[in-house]
Amino acid sequence: MTDHVGAEVVQDAQRLVSVFGHWPDFHDSEILAMRLDRHRRSGRPSLEIDVHVCSHGSAVDERGFYEQSNHTLASLRFDRIGEL
Repeated sequence: MTDHVGAEVVQDAQRLVSVFGHWPDFHDSEILAMRLDRHRRSGRPSLEIDVHVCSHGSAVDERGFYEQSNHTLASLRFDRIGEL
């Protein structure tokens, strides 16, 4: 399904794979928001993160920055947090 270790345990990982053609590495991704819920119904905390993810090509623009494409907002939720 993906070419990165760990992506196989992410529910709905295929949604990001369909945008990028592979599991993104999140290198230089920007965290836009974080929500920590210390007391979910399960009794264990959860963390939700909204991340701006994009592809970086090898081409450089006139300002010297790598050209970007596939700008996407990904919301990731971590449910199995052992302790804070």
